[in-house]
Amino acid sequence: VIFQDVTTGTPVVLDTLTTNGSHGYDISFTTKPLDMIKEFEKKGYVLVSNGYGEGGHKFDSTNPQSFLITFKHGVFEITPENPGKPDQPINPDDPAPNPPTYPADSDKLTTTITQTIKYVYSNGLTAAPDSVQTIMFTAKAYIDKVTGEYVLVDDQGNIIGKADGPTWNADNGTFGEVISPTIPNYTADKTSIPTMTVNRDGNNITITVTYTRTAQKAEFVFQDITDNKEISSNTVEGEFDKEINFNPQTVIDQLISQGYELVNNPFVVGTKFKDDEVNPNANKFIITLKHGIEEVTREETVDRVIHYVYQDGSTAKPSITQPATFVGTGTR
Repeated sequence: VIFQDVTTGTPVVLDTLTTNGSHGYDISFTTKPLDMIKEFEKKGYVLVSNGYGEGGHKFDSTNPQSFLITFKHGVFEITPENPGKPDQPINPDDPAPNPPTYPADSDKLTTTITQTIKYVYSNGLTAAPDSVQTIMFTAKAYIDKVTGEYVLVDDQGNIIGKADGPTWNADNGTFGEVISPTIPNYTADKTSIPTMTVNRDGNNITITVTYTRTAQKAEFVFQDITDNKEISSNTVEGEFDKEINFNPQTVIDQLISQGYELVNNPFVVGTKFKDDEVNPNANKFIITLKHGIEEVTREETVDRVIHYVYQDGSTAKPSITQPATFVGTGTR
């Protein structure tokens, strides 16, 4: 009895049984062919043909008898629902000391890529629930139960070659476009998240959409640093990222005409409204002034007059006048 492996199309002898006997007597073997078949099946082989049948053959001296029993390698399909068991024997009943085991990655038949869009206000608080999209990639494979290797099979389940590993349903997936929610009085920095194609080996994606309050106010404070007091203030309303429609120079000029001197004006014409939720003073401009001073000079003249007269009051000699001039300087 010849046991052959016909998996590849080129027969390979797995084992043989031989016996001798007299013509007309029953053919028997120490190890029964049917028991041999069961042992090969424990190793992952699948019976293709059994030329020996159930037995009952007799010796025939005129016709030496040969029986062919053929096998092929069994195949085990693994899927996400029925994955492999890495390092575990594929054929639990195989008595061999080192039976074939499932490949190390035979249980890794799914992978998931997630896109998470977070909607937050500029101060970090949640503006709307997250948008989460998930793409799941799945794989399946066929394992040779005799060798433990990945294989390719035809429609009838016959092995036609080796495979590098599991076959995936796709290499890439696409997340659909996501329109950002509309929140009254707030502006999103991204009106939508466009479609995005990802590879199954890629990483999870997190995108943040930030909402900024649309209505903004700008405050202009004119501060007297000489007396440490506020002279006046102006408030201007507008929209985020739009130009502040105010020029403090008009007020500055008025104050200069009243004797003030400009110390610092931090405002630049053309400045746009910033987000005051992140920084409450983002749109506050403190313009400092001080009292103007000037050097002054004061001059005053005093005359000393000497009169010369007789006792009767008549003029004895012309009077003499002596002027004295006083000059003073100061700051006002």
